[in-house]
Amino acid sequence: MKGSNVQRSNQGRPGPPPCAIAAAILVLAVAALSAPGSAEAESHTQGIDTGNSLNAVACVPESTDCVVSDSKGNAFYSTDVSATASATWKSWSGPVAPSQAVACPSSSLCVLADGVAAEGGGGNVYYATSLGGAWKEAFSPVFGVDAISCASTSLCVTGQKEGERRYSTKPDSEEWEAILRSESTEALGEITAVDCLTTSFCVAVDSTGYIHVANTQAKIKEETGWKSTDIDSATALTGIACTSTTSCVAVDGEGNVLDLTINGSDEATVAKHDVDGTSKLTAIACTGLACATVDSQGNIFLSADGGSSWTKQFATGTDLTSVSCSSNALCLAADTMGEVIAFASARASVEACGGGGGVHPLGGGGYELCGVVNPHGTSVEACKFEVGTEAHTYTHMFPCESSSLSGKEEPVEVTAKLQGLEPAINYHYRLSVTNKNGTESGPEEQFKTEPVPPGVISESVSAVTEGYATLEAQIDPGGEATYYAEYGTSPCGASTCGTKTSGEGFLIGDTQEEGSLEITNLKPNTTYHYWVVATNSAAPAGVHGEAQEFTTPKSWEEIRNQEDEHLFKQRVQEEAKAKAETEARFALAAKEHQEEEAAVAAQKKREEAASKSPSIAIVKVRVRSSSVTITLDASQAGTVTITGGGLKKTVKNIAAGSHQIIVPLTKAGKRDHRHHKKVKITVQLKAAGKTVSESKTVKL
Repeated sequence: MKGSNVQRSNQGRPGPPPCAIAAAILVLAVAALSAPGSAEAESHTQGIDTGNSLNAVACVPESTDCVVSDSKGNAFYSTDVSATASATWKSWSGPVAPSQAVACPSSSLCVLADGVAAEGGGGNVYYATSLGGAWKEAFSPVFGVDAISCASTSLCVTGQKEGERRYSTKPDSEEWEAILRSESTEALGEITAVDCLTTSFCVAVDSTGYIHVANTQAKIKEETGWKSTDIDSATALTGIACTSTTSCVAVDGEGNVLDLTINGSDEATVAKHDVDGTSKLTAIACTGLACATVDSQGNIFLSADGGSSWTKQFATGTDLTSVSCSSNALCLAADTMGEVIAFASARASVEACGGGGGVHPLGGGGYELCGVVNPHGTSVEACKFEVGTEAHTYTHMFPCESSSLSGKEEPVEVTAKLQGLEPAINYHYRLSVTNKNGTESGPEEQFKTEPVPPGVISESVSAVTEGYATLEAQIDPGGEATYYAEYGTSPCGASTCGTKTSGEGFLIGDTQEEGSLEITNLKPNTTYHYWVVATNSAAPAGVHGEAQEFTTPKSWEEIRNQEDEHLFKQRVQEEAKAKAETEARFALAAKEHQEEEAAVAAQKKREEAASKSPSIAIVKVRVRSSSVTITLDASQAGTVTITGGGLKKTVKNIAAGSHQIIVPLTKAGKRDHRHHKKVKITVQLKAAGKTVSESKTVKL
């Protein structure tokens, strides 16, 4: 939609008489403007006419071409205006002083009013058919021209003192017609601003607080075709811009924005907003629903909703006189110090996905959200879907998955993939997008996540009596789930585990929840098999856990009989134990007696042997980790030498009788010990001039 090219001059500021435009030296001064209390916004300030007041500005729709004029007879144009960098401005000379109003519906047509007429206001009206081209006189009005608006190259309308207006369907010519007024028509106030949205819809506002609307081309040409409505009670209106044929926005000299609704009879109703205190709002421009208005204190206010709400986005500190927007991505304001401020007026807008279907299940608990963003040519800083489980409360943020949005002039579909949502839960979400001019959020939508099959994580049994048991389970409901148990005395089969419990339970959530069931009328001393079954809409047949079992205790009568039997058995066992202990004592005494007799016989034998030849006997060998203990029995005193594989050779003098000798293991012997290797141990006794020996093979 083409926006208004309305430019507002400083009312009552006299301009120089028509003359040739003096060559101007362009002075560039770059500065960043920031919205109070916000991050740096996207704008660019450039000095192009230092010391002179720039009274009018016009930008060609959907382009970077702009024209400005000042109160000293100078004009400038640029074809590369940008909100982020300096433009190349060229002086535009001609036989006029373009200082009151200018409108450029295309780069092949600009119309302007110069100087001051005898009765006040702008002087001659001129046109040019190219940027920088020659200016030609269109008409010389009796009453000065203060406002110009061109819907296209085939319709322009001017606003003048005393309520006078002219129109032309060939604005690049001298064919400009006065809108005839009847003699009975009362004199109107000064027409301060005009906006022709189309060739069949124009509005004008005046210095007495009236708006004048014409909604056909025929009505535009006739005074009686303009419907007048008092919207501001004699307060001077300073600017007007329309976003549609039913919605317009006006501003006044007391800081008010007037949000206007136009009905089918061209009558206007107004909602008045004080957005600037007592400061004078000097001009307004809209493209689509994005609007910008400026004031005499250097403030620039932006609206993303056609004028219903406003945010002060920039503060320049100078007296701003006019503003024009070629698109949502580019507006140009001018001040009394010879500076122009280029900025982006629009917030990126948010729309619903095609058909409004913005949620698509992906399977596995995932979802894709869809929305449409129109950056309106601005730099997009952030795009995200805000999600929460409560209305207007968003606890999760998911960034948009899309190619770069910045600079796009058309709607772009964006998506985000969501994971980790709770099943069977109602979620609220909206799409939010941010550019340098603020954040725009779409309407809140809702969707409910699908349930997932439940899961029985673990099962257990407690409070088991002879006829009663409590079954417990850890269950993942998958959103919402009903659960019960199947049980019986036979092992569970492939799909059933016996009788279904009469009672059921209900759980909701996406994490493990604890459920319990009671079963009664059980038989004592009986083993039961069971499993817990959970169902929901995703698994109507149910999902069961692992087969488990438990055994009920015996009845009291059975326990009592068992206890009696146990006592009898215990008494019999104690008597048998006592008898066995007595028999063991007798056996031990007999064994000790036998051992004593054997020892006496052995001693006697040794004594007999001592009287004869010496002898040596290996009685016992005990192997340890680092040594071997050998028990010897020698018939006579002498020298004992012990050798063997893995043993350190040991020589000892002993007396006749029994001896224990500890023989260290060598390093190899310790290794053989670990491997339980068999070795031969030899004990040699040298006594009474004779040598005897005995060997024994042992496992280390």
